[in-house]
Amino acid sequence: MDKNPVSIQELNQLMVFSRQLSSVHVENIKSYPFIFFNGLTEVKVDHDISLVVDGLSLISYDLTLKEENDHLEKRYKALESALRSLFWKELKIKIAINGQEVYKSE
Repeated sequence: MDKNPVSIQELNQLMVFSRQLSSVHVENIKSYPFIFFNGLTEVKVDHDISLVVDGLSLISYDLTLKEENDHLEKRYKALESALRSLFWKELKIKIAINGQEVYKSE
């Protein structure tokens, strides 16, 4: 076990300094939708993460679902919250399901 685990804040500082997303960030961006949606068969993701303080950051998803999901608004908000915890609270997200936009953060 690593005696000095790296925190998300440290990864974010390194990301801003290096101007590159870490592998942890990339894997989480791709994996998070599988946590919050049932019957998810494909995730297409596009991200424009501003690596400067106070820059606009946007993650866009196009999710392919093969089954109905209840409480979709709660699922969108949970995904948004997880991503904002990974990056910063100003992060915006857009979600499309089966090619149709269904959610855009405020």
